[in-house]
Amino acid sequence: MTRYYLRSSAAVLLATLATCGLFSLESCSSPQEPSDTGYLEVLADVSYITIPDTIHANERFIVSIHTWTPDPCWKQGRDVVERIETGYHITPYNLRPAEPYGCVLPLGIYVHEVPLTFKTPGVFQVLISHRLLSSTRNDSIGTIFRQVVTLPGTD
Repeated sequence: MTRYYLRSSAAVLLATLATCGLFSLESCSSPQEPSDTGYLEVLADVSYITIPDTIHANERFIVSIHTWTPDPCWKQGRDVVERIETGYHITPYNLRPAEPYGCVLPLGIYVHEVPLTFKTPGVFQVLISHRLLSSTRNDSIGTIFRQVVTLPGTD
């Protein structure tokens, strides 16, 4: 099992909070229309992922995607899982309150657990899309690529 850290510096986290979390800037997310629940679906900001390096064919495994939000008034959203030719593409979302809110506690941490299975032996990719925060308020979308070696099944 390998854990991949995308951010390891507290300074980066604090700078991000200063630009996006504390000011609730619209440009710090790519929200869709508000749902009936009063939340906007926003592409998640991934802090790290946990994924096995090697599995057996037909063996279910979990991809754990650790995300964070500027405050705990946000909620964990859905995960969109798409089968692609080379493996899977996962897009995690979190939910931001649609209206101004008065949450003063820092950070919300969410773990998106996505079960996957590869049916045949081979080397496959798991792609995870996520939000890349920018201090210039021009966030972009990044993709994390991980390979999973699938061995023959254990019958």
